[in-house]
Amino acid sequence: WLLFALTSRYLAVSGQVISAGFQTIPSSLEQSARILGRKPWMIFLTIHLPLLRAPLIGATILVSVDISKELPLTLLLRPFDFETLGTNTYSLVNQGHLFASATPALILIGLCAIGLIIVEFLTGKNNMSHHLTLHNISHRYIRRGLPVLDDLSLTLNPFEILSLVGPSGCGKSTLL
Repeated sequence: WLLFALTSRYLAVSGQVISAGFQTIPSSLEQSARILGRKPWMIFLTIHLPLLRAPLIGATILVSVDISKELPLTLLLRPFDFETLGTNTYSLVNQGHLFASATPALILIGLCAIGLIIVEFLTGKNNMSHHLTLHNISHRYIRRGLPVLDDLSLTLNPFEILSLVGPSGCGKSTLL
């Protein structure tokens, strides 16, 4: 019963994460695959599943963190002699062993923190809004008097690769 209760309790959490992942997949990818004659299960395996890797991992971690903290359902529906970190901590605190309860509590906090850091990394990489912007960059060398860079502006987005190509002396190193 415990497995059924936890599944029904946290199905919405994982469903929302995966649904949000599906919404980020352009419908043109699926339409193109259908036009090329792909079967629906092949579309799922070759297009949806690889693109849903991060949301699936994130949903798994979020549900695992929530389940590890779940106390009421676990206390009510657990089999006899079945202890989790949450129930162990609760039992020790309830018996007045505050110092002994610190170890399982810290392990629980550490596991939850690691899981949330991983989720933040997975979701943060896709949603980064930071970028590097240069506006109106100009530079002259005193000896030559000619501008090496004249009114240059550019924007670099996260994970974007920029290649500077040009003849010797055109200002590539100066820009860097």
